[in-house]
Amino acid sequence: MLIMPPYTFLICFVVVIILQENDGCFMESKNHAIHWQKGTPFYAECVCGMPGYNAKHIKWLDSHNQEIDVLRLGTDQKAYTERDNDQVKLYIPNVTNAVSGLYRCVTNFEGQDYSHNYYIEAYEPVTINPPEEQFVLLGNRSLVKCKVHAEDMSKILVSWTKIEEDETRTELTNSAKYDITDDGLYINDVTNEDKGKYTCSAYDKKNLDEVDKDINVKIITKPRIKEVRVTSEPEPPLVAGISRLVMKCIAEGIPQLEYIWRRTDTGDVDNPRWKKEANAIMIEPVLAEDQGQYECVAQSMAGVATKSVDIEVFLPPNITSFPSITESEGTTVQLVCNANGRPAPNISIIFFKTDGDDDVQEIAEDEIIENLSFIRLDKSREGIYICNASNEVNYTTEEMYVTVFYKPHYELKEETIWGWDGHFANLSCEVDSNPIATIRWGFTADYPRTHPQIDPDDYMTKTLSVTLAKYLPVNVSEEAHSLYGWYECNATNHLGLSTKKIHFQEGHVPPPIKNATVVTVTATSATFYIEEPGYFQGPSVHGYIGEYDMRETFNITNIHMNRSWSVDRPFTIDRLKPNTSYLVRFAAVNQVGYSEWCEYMEFETLEPSAPGIPIWKISLDVLSGEIVNVTDTNQALSWKMSDSEDAPVDYYKLRYCPINEENPCKEQKVEPNAELKTDFSILDHNTTYFIELVAHNNVGDSTPANITITTPAQVAGPVHRLSAGALIGISIVVVFICLVVVDVLLLLWKRQGMIANCCCRKKKRIKKLEDKLQTRDKKGLLKDSRDAAERSPNNRPKEYEYNKTTGVITGKHSAV
Repeated sequence: MLIMPPYTFLICFVVVIILQENDGCFMESKNHAIHWQKGTPFYAECVCGMPGYNAKHIKWLDSHNQEIDVLRLGTDQKAYTERDNDQVKLYIPNVTNAVSGLYRCVTNFEGQDYSHNYYIEAYEPVTINPPEEQFVLLGNRSLVKCKVHAEDMSKILVSWTKIEEDETRTELTNSAKYDITDDGLYINDVTNEDKGKYTCSAYDKKNLDEVDKDINVKIITKPRIKEVRVTSEPEPPLVAGISRLVMKCIAEGIPQLEYIWRRTDTGDVDNPRWKKEANAIMIEPVLAEDQGQYECVAQSMAGVATKSVDIEVFLPPNITSFPSITESEGTTVQLVCNANGRPAPNISIIFFKTDGDDDVQEIAEDEIIENLSFIRLDKSREGIYICNASNEVNYTTEEMYVTVFYKPHYELKEETIWGWDGHFANLSCEVDSNPIATIRWGFTADYPRTHPQIDPDDYMTKTLSVTLAKYLPVNVSEEAHSLYGWYECNATNHLGLSTKKIHFQEGHVPPPIKNATVVTVTATSATFYIEEPGYFQGPSVHGYIGEYDMRETFNITNIHMNRSWSVDRPFTIDRLKPNTSYLVRFAAVNQVGYSEWCEYMEFETLEPSAPGIPIWKISLDVLSGEIVNVTDTNQALSWKMSDSEDAPVDYYKLRYCPINEENPCKEQKVEPNAELKTDFSILDHNTTYFIELVAHNNVGDSTPANITITTPAQVAGPVHRLSAGALIGISIVVVFICLVVVDVLLLLWKRQGMIANCCCRKKKRIKKLEDKLQTRDKKGLLKDSRDAAERSPNNRPKEYEYNKTTGVITGKHSAV
């Protein structure tokens, strides 16, 4: 807004005075040149000073010599006049270039014309309009704007003043710190002390105009991004579909910064999935397409700062293709497992093969197959293959099956099956093949049929139609003897042919045993050697049976004791009577039945004997005769039970004899058990003993088993310490006794102490003591705790107490 300077009214006043100084009423013409500020009103009076002169003869003429009319309502007059008694007033509401020019006040008096001439020239006022609040950049050369506008800048004087906090003003001049220009004030190397209030002033020396403006200068700093902090939940790495990503731009700068986020690799700005909050963005959940480079832009009027961060989004592995394979044996195939993920997953293939019971067994770890490996197919390669794809995120598996086509295969190319009357035989032509083979049976007799019997071909035709051709059941009878012979199985598929021969023979029982002898005899048992029968037509011998009895009672009855053995066990008869003769015979057993008994053989048991020598259980690294070191007093020695089949051991005797000691030997009787042990509670420490162990039964003693041992040194027993409660109790008693002794000494010496106060106190002394304490107690600290509690804030008792009886001042929580 333009401000009319105060000297404008002074000019108007001067104009009026000039007109009034002419006492002759325009006796002579006068010319006035006036510079007037644009946008301000102009006012002048024209007066005739002669007595009786009528002002109606006075007129104002404009630059076109036209009379200026009085103000008419509803018109836009650039100038108008007002008449008032003896004067005429000229008004120009708004001085502009358009109204500039010559204005004359004219009249005629006594036949003579008079005029006053005013040449009004409008001029542009000096103006400044700087922002009231401006910012300068810390550490830089910054401009405080204050642009001066004037018609003749050469006549303008610009000045700057800084207003300090205490309202004192400092005029600024051109220096190393400041440069004053038409555009404003340059501040070099801006510091924090340069903030504050400044005044910009402009003075027009020609028109005597002056204008000023206060400016509040604030310090700003360039944005600086310290870091782009990336956090995720759960902990990194970022996993697509699971993680939440938060990117926070840690920056500093004045004034407050504005933040913009963008993807530098795609150009995305403010993606709808980004949740923006102050200087951070959150993406939840993170997707695979969120991987890329992100840039934080921190900006203000002081500048722009950017910082980028690369975001990697991990993807769990996903197996896209792992097709099953079906090929013939001998073909080479490639195992291909296609998988994707981020980072790229590690792929391995594990082979599982199935056995005949469909049990799944994993192959050795070193046989794990690498992806894209070539393998040559055979029957052993058929099974389940599992692709395992794993990366830092997770793992996944997919299985496929490799099917191998191979020609029929028989485990046994030739097999013998035995049959006999009343026995059910099952001839197996089961074959391993893929695809399933077609089986055809054939038959060839061992010998020509001499009389009509079952026709094998007809039998097979009727039977195999029911049993799917893999098994041929045969229920052997006299009419089925014709079914003995050679059977042939031919298994065929598109890959080849395989043949198996089955010899179905009539089986017989074993022949009688020809050779059986006694190997060992004891008082209660006998062990035999039985020679297996030679070749015969029939199943092999799987066991033997023995029939035996005492010789003296053998003919009394036909019922005798018997015992059976399998061929893999010792042929031993036990629980016999000592010193007794026995008869025994044997027969061989196979699937068909029992052979005939062999001839009886006789043997005689021995007299009972004492137990065998016990065997010590000692460490294997201790040689016989060496000393065994006992490392623990709780350690025990043990031995195996004595071998005594004739009479059982009823007890053991242990005898301990110290070596190089005069002490007598010690003995101990031990009851028999499956495992016998004895401790060392009866032994001395750090002593070497010769130990003798003897087993006893009703026949007598065994040969002694000896061992030498050394017992460990004496270990100090535990120290019995007093408990914490006992120590505290003892301490309290000792302290109490000491206090009593001290108090008695004080009573006898100066008649002081607790005993003296209780027994010998006097009222006078108590009064004197109270008066003395009150004299010292200036602040009332030695009052009873109850009184102190009433005066203390919140009724809290003070942390000290005075006992009027004893005169003792103690802390409230003191133990004294």
